Amino acid sequence: MVGILIVAHGTLGESLIHCASHVLGARPQRLLQIGVTIHDDPALIVPQALKLVRQLDQGTACWC
Repeated sequence: MVGILIVAHGTLGESLIHCASHVLGARPQRLLQIGVTIHDDPALIVPQALKLVRQLDQGTACWC
């Protein structure tokens, strides 16, 4: 299964996940988010995002 990382402003990512959970009836698996604000340092956000991408990566992809 493909993992998805949402990088969005403030709480938008969590709101999108909440909407998807409502529509689907459960929180989608392998879906994470990072909320970024104007006060966040990109030098700190990028390593955090890379850590989450590695967490989501299952090492395989099927484009069948």
